[in-house]
Amino acid sequence: MDSKGERLPFFSLRSPDSNLVKVGNESGEMDLSGIEMPLCGIEIRYLGFEPFAFCDSILVDGEVTLIKLKESFLELSPVDVKTADEKRVFENFRFLLKNDLNNFTMLKGQYLELIGKTEFHSFGILAYSGLIDRNQKANKFLAGNIAFFHQKQLLANVDPNEIPYQTSFAIISQFLNDLFFGIIQSHKNEYQPIESKVVSNINLITYANKSRTIQTTVSEYGVIRKISVSNTTFINVNGNPIEIKKAEVHFFESRGRSFIAKINMLMDVKNREVKLNYLTHGFPYDIQLPDKLAEEKEKMAFFTAALAHSSSPDYSFQESFFSNNEILEYVKMIDLNSRSSTNLNLLKQAYDKSYFYFEKMDQGDQSSTAYMKKVSEFVNSLNLTFQNNDLGW
Repeated sequence: MDSKGERLPFFSLRSPDSNLVKVGNESGEMDLSGIEMPLCGIEIRYLGFEPFAFCDSILVDGEVTLIKLKESFLELSPVDVKTADEKRVFENFRFLLKNDLNNFTMLKGQYLELIGKTEFHSFGILAYSGLIDRNQKANKFLAGNIAFFHQKQLLANVDPNEIPYQTSFAIISQFLNDLFFGIIQSHKNEYQPIESKVVSNINLITYANKSRTIQTTVSEYGVIRKISVSNTTFINVNGNPIEIKKAEVHFFESRGRSFIAKINMLMDVKNREVKLNYLTHGFPYDIQLPDKLAEEKEKMAFFTAALAHSSSPDYSFQESFFSNNEILEYVKMIDLNSRSSTNLNLLKQAYDKSYFYFEKMDQGDQSSTAYMKKVSEFVNSLNLTFQNNDLGW
């Protein structure tokens, strides 16, 4: 928090060797339980404040530690202050957003999906690299280069016959691709400034689309902070209209680049209300795009396979992933309206048996099952690579 006690969202914490990098949530909080910490040299950084270095001795197990950061000031010669050129700010924002999204990025985070009383919860890695124009005929059935590699999953309060559970992440991928692409390709007069305010010593300007309910909030230097949409419809790759009641994407800045911090979506899919949430916990630095993926064709094949896994992850639950006690504690934590012993037994059965989504497909369609099996093997090997390089959960 700052000197007035106001929370500072999305601060960064890192170890002296930068092997540990974590990002606080929107409330300025961070849970460090279960993380190996160095004795000293841990540092908190936040733009506009002096770095705060500390030793682990200030942390007490099971208790909340409050840390106040000191504002950083520079002595400057007198200058004439002028109002920010809001049109220029928006142009800078579009340029920076395109540049940041085109970089190959992997973020460690968690994904939550709610449909009625069915809950899917996952820990994994969000990957994105570039946008495509889905208005073009050749790209109509592509979802864009956004995917989530599920590495740990929980599926609560469902009929075992519905397992494996197909997630709605493909809708996130398609919608965000079209949303970001549309903003980047917009004309200068499509967005108008509607509000300007100072938050944590940063001047934030909010712009609104003149014809649709899309708002973007950026700093006076063009750094993206938030994009929000309400009451809109888009067509998914299957040609079905999806009603988006509300969508928000928050960003955080690190090393001069912006990264996705949080995604919240509320939508109607086939007359059912679906809630989707993603939250970044941290990310590995210095991830480079492999040489093989430098070509656009290879990159699209990579993300196509990754997105297939995003929507239909492998359901091979092992004791090393979630013990029965962890499952029961998790069920208590989410506290849905009805939670009978029968539901707990069904949940336990789901985790006692391994499922692979290609096993549930029509066995007569050999080409389809062969492709899905290949995707499964690809993602499993990729997850193993993540874990061997300390990128997994």
